[in-house]
Amino acid sequence: MECITAQQIDIAYNFTFIVKELDLQIPRGQITSIYWSQWIRQILKAVGRLLKRNLLEEKN
Repeated sequence: MECITAQQIDIAYNFTFIVKELDLQIPRGQITSIYWSQWIRQILKAVGRLLKRNLLEEKN
């Protein structure tokens, strides 16, 4: 099954780690919910930046 996968992600905010070694897998075609916390916005932004970077690298 295709999915969005991120492994071993470290996320820092103002030079302080808020997440260390995050593994994330979001299956395609299924409903996925994420519990909203004060840091989830930073986590999703970081994952989005990684996905964008990977897509740009695949095009080149």
